[in-house]
Amino acid sequence: MDTVSNLEAPLELSVIICSRNPRREYFQRVLEALKAQSLEKSRWELLLVDSASDIPLENSEPISWHGRHRYVRVGEPGSALARIRGVEAALGRLLVFVDDDNVLNPDYLEEAVALGNSFPQLGIWGGSTLPVYEMSPPEWFHEHASMIAVREISRDLWSNIPRMEEPWVIGAGMVVRRELALEYAAIVRSDPRRLFLSRAPDGRNLGGEDLDMVLSVCDRGFGRGVFKSLVLHHLIPAHRCTGDYLESIMVGNAASVSLIQMFRDGTAIPPHVLALRHLPYRMMQWWRSRHACRHEKMRSRTRRKGLALAEKLFLELSQTLHPIKKS
Repeated sequence: MDTVSNLEAPLELSVIICSRNPRREYFQRVLEALKAQSLEKSRWELLLVDSASDIPLENSEPISWHGRHRYVRVGEPGSALARIRGVEAALGRLLVFVDDDNVLNPDYLEEAVALGNSFPQLGIWGGSTLPVYEMSPPEWFHEHASMIAVREISRDLWSNIPRMEEPWVIGAGMVVRRELALEYAAIVRSDPRRLFLSRAPDGRNLGGEDLDMVLSVCDRGFGRGVFKSLVLHHLIPAHRCTGDYLESIMVGNAASVSLIQMFRDGTAIPPHVLALRHLPYRMMQWWRSRHACRHEKMRSRTRRKGLALAEKLFLELSQTLHPIKKS
């Protein structure tokens, strides 16, 4: 059941936080940053989507300081399903997704609205996610930090080409027009295989629902963009800076990219993957692996594992899942 407060005025923006068992000290910083936003609270609402937390967030994480706040409880875990529920519940013309470890700059919401007004051709956009490490990571880690959503935007970029290339709009701080997000929610409802693009407590470490939504927006003829003026800080615990965690993320990302292509093409093995299996290409890859550094070998290994996982999931999901209804 949703708890609704003060919904009489029109809304420019909805902030959607999807969370499951958040780290309390991190989450308090997230909420404090939202309290400090320069955009008047009368112009935006705050939705906290509880993705089956052990202790309901409505009982443990008060957001009543915001006059237009709501709790949405989802009975099963998974970030993709939580986002869809948030999209369907939101009332603002723009939606901003904030993770439970994202600390927004004070002008983030104001800038999100300004960019939406200035660039009507864009449907989805984001900005910089600067790291705040619990412990300093090893030197080698910085080369791969983008895998855990760390990046600084040095110049504004936008494109409307529905391909997996720059500019990348990631889920942390992502802004999307509500009508386009609702269209994507309808796609997921009709094709629930897409729910498996998200990370889940069963150990599945995929993370491609952001890219899937971005591509669906471009399919509609709208652009995607990244902007220097949008800045948030990403709170990163120590365990996310280990080699094992990083490798699991890389496998999940590789599987997600392949799965998205398979969903869009309707076939288990996209043409570009078939090309990779030709003997000359395999011989070239073998030669490169003999001369690669440790990090290049890890990239190659995680790509192979990710592709194998994607093919397995594609075949399993296509046989077992059916369209899901709104709850």
